[in-house]
Amino acid sequence: MSEFDSLRIVYLLAALGLMLGTWRVHRLGSRRTLVMVLAWICIFMIAGGIAAYIDEWVHPAAVPATSPGGESNFT
Repeated sequence: MSEFDSLRIVYLLAALGLMLGTWRVHRLGSRRTLVMVLAWICIFMIAGGIAAYIDEWVHPAAVPATSPGGESNFT
């Protein structure tokens, strides 16, 4: 478990609470509820994509280096 896992759990619980609270306040029908759920999914997918992009930018993936013998080694 990394140092940010507990923070992610708190964030997801807060997001779930926000979505449920919004749904209760608006008292929407089934079609509007489905549209709202899809909109929230899109919002969080975009936010997750931005977070993944930033994480990849801060911690780039390992690049295979070539050893003198011509074999690839990961550094």
